[in-house]
Amino acid sequence: MRIPIPEAASTQKESIAEIAQQCQALAEQRYQLQQNITRRIPDLCPPDREAKLTNKLKSWWELDFDTFQKEIKKAFKTSIPLAERNDWQDYLQSSRQQVAELARELSAREEALNRAVYAVFDLTPEEIGLLENGL
Repeated sequence: MRIPIPEAASTQKESIAEIAQQCQALAEQRYQLQQNITRRIPDLCPPDREAKLTNKLKSWWELDFDTFQKEIKKAFKTSIPLAERNDWQDYLQSSRQQVAELARELSAREEALNRAVYAVFDLTPEEIGLLENGL
């Protein structure tokens, strides 16, 4: 069975392309921020230990600072030095907020992209509901 794909107007194509590029840029920004912090976490590991990150540490933006500290202790068998805790807490909090904001912006742009595609296919609210709810 072939699914008919309607011909989009040039303005629709341009709009979809622009929104898709915005989504890509936001996703790249978020990923880069996440990776920048992830690369810094092994700095907390003592030199005589292997700096192997737990899955929770790899998703540091999902952790509050207390949980982050516990994961550091679990993974590296050491605590964050007292003199560095405030800096790490501030660094993680600020970065976590940036990740959350980028995620919100990305979600909003993805919703706009979906609406633009739905318009090309001239979908009814019922059809959109079926797509979005997987029914």
